[in-house]
Amino acid sequence: MHQVIGSISARSSEGLQFAPADPDMRVATLAHLLSLLDQLPDFDGARSADEAALFDADDVVSHGEAFILIVPLIEACLESVDLAPALAAQLAFLSMFPSVPETIAMQVGFGRSIGEEQIRDIARLFSRAARRGVTVDDYVAELDVAGELPRGKLVRLFHGETRRIPDPDRMTRGVALLRSVLALVPDTARPPLLCAIAWLQWARGKRAVAMAYVAEAQRIDATHILAYGLSWLITTKTPRWTMSSPSRDDGQTGNV
Repeated sequence: MHQVIGSISARSSEGLQFAPADPDMRVATLAHLLSLLDQLPDFDGARSADEAALFDADDVVSHGEAFILIVPLIEACLESVDLAPALAAQLAFLSMFPSVPETIAMQVGFGRSIGEEQIRDIARLFSRAARRGVTVDDYVAELDVAGELPRGKLVRLFHGETRRIPDPDRMTRGVALLRSVLALVPDTARPPLLCAIAWLQWARGKRAVAMAYVAEAQRIDATHILAYGLSWLITTKTPRWTMSSPSRDDGQTGNV
């Protein structure tokens, strides 16, 4: 998480164009982001946010707290006319925690109650892992091997396996919000946000546009786990809620 200093460009190699950002806003956002990252201990593994060193620290945001904080933050940002650098940095920072980008995307699409439901599900998962004396990642891996991964409502929503329709206005505002944050942060802080936008574009029926965001995330981080999973999801599945209406996938990847 610490290595986020890099170039901030308005155009990606995949043809995605980001809204021009004020240089002073970019500097202020980066300063806030680095301040947040400096609170974290040094890690060695890509998934260290699940390790005890982070959970046990009293003066930093834990993985579990990230799920709690992101819910009101998303709602505040969606209603904000002018996104303050501090809010943009907080959103980028929290999105770096595993599974938070998925929460961001689904909360944007389906409303605050989905984010709150995710908190309850995650709390149960953390509690069960703690009782077994293992990390959340290890516990999930055990469930996966045993074929016992829960497939509840949130998983079905994420995979588009329901006819519940996401809110189009929220999705439009959410994509605009996340694109604004992208324009303010360095490349290496972008993959989680790119993935959240990719899911929202897929949910809107824009498969080609969604894949352009995934490709950009993979260009920045070829090993990004969520980007890999979204690549499979977007290319193999169509959300049920889009099947009854004409496809809106125009294949364009410009200013979208």
